[in-house]
Amino acid sequence: MGNDTTAQTVIFTQRVDAGGVTHYLVVRNGPEAGRHIEVTTEAQQMGRSEADVTMADRAVSKLHCEIVMFGDSLIVKDLGSTNGTFIDGQEVTSPASLPVGSMLQVGETLLVHEVRTPEEVAQDEQLSEDVERAVEYVLSLLPEPLLDGPVRTQWRYIPSAQLGGDAFGYHKLDDDHWVVYLVDVCGHGMGAALHTVSVMNTLRNGTLPNVDFTVPEQVLKALNRAYPMENHGGKYCTIWYGVYELSTRQLVFGAAGHPPALLLKADSESVDELDVRGLPIGMLEDAEYTSNEVTVPEDATLYVYSDGVYEIVTKDGRNGTLKDLIEIIEGPEQPGLGEPERIEKAVRDQMAGTAFDDDFSLLVVSF
Repeated sequence: MGNDTTAQTVIFTQRVDAGGVTHYLVVRNGPEAGRHIEVTTEAQQMGRSEADVTMADRAVSKLHCEIVMFGDSLIVKDLGSTNGTFIDGQEVTSPASLPVGSMLQVGETLLVHEVRTPEEVAQDEQLSEDVERAVEYVLSLLPEPLLDGPVRTQWRYIPSAQLGGDAFGYHKLDDDHWVVYLVDVCGHGMGAALHTVSVMNTLRNGTLPNVDFTVPEQVLKALNRAYPMENHGGKYCTIWYGVYELSTRQLVFGAAGHPPALLLKADSESVDELDVRGLPIGMLEDAEYTSNEVTVPEDATLYVYSDGVYEIVTKDGRNGTLKDLIEIIEGPEQPGLGEPERIEKAVRDQMAGTAFDDDFSLLVVSF
């Protein structure tokens, strides 16, 4: 399936006083789920291999950097790594201090220097396990890519370190209709994930009473009634919801506070924005919703995504925009890369650092 490694935690610990206060680095992303490595008072080398602390990250050099405690800071020294070592986005060219709260980047792995008691560390470990299970559950709701047939799908889902509230789906409503939708719940963490799961199960199982699921405005209005934010911990969500009719090639779509889907026609170099205005689900009891429709030419491609795909901080320090994403989509194909992977690579090439602040959810549908 088109997923990525989930938010992980690696903890480097060193007891620094009799009260049991602990210095540690918490990995905010990366492939080493639940690994805990204690750090002695001696300097330790980090790397992919041949190191005191090995990292399962292909972008990390065999011997990448060295870390040692000095007072309340960690001193970091790069060991001639291929991809560099960075503290708060600044490359380490000589031994540098990593104060509490600062971010260390080695390869594609981001670590934060924190100070906690052993009890707090244990709570963090439990929370990390809970988040990992939540990610696995959200992933279990995502459908397999469709490689054949009149509707084909590819996707890319990369949960952020704090786990956002993204999920998406598609399925046949009947022999002539396919539905496609993407949900983005406000906030991060377990609350957002649980709210997403609830909304997704409602859509997958069609459990909204007296609703025609081929009519987007009916679905959105019923969801808004079913999930008022005051009854769900202040959580609301955005959604893009589209229904494709095979016999007529008509795509009817509605949205509730969500970015527009983008339609790229085979004979065009620019996308059409499929946008419909509407308040997010759960925000206002009497919110009204409308729909629009478009004829989908043969071999057209639809892009449905969350705002985490383009709301990044770029290398030049500005905030990414929808226009940046549109320019990427309108760019040339890359041999050997699927369309979601091409777009992810282009976004990563623009962004500062390697970790997404919000879930990266991208669904590509070909007709």
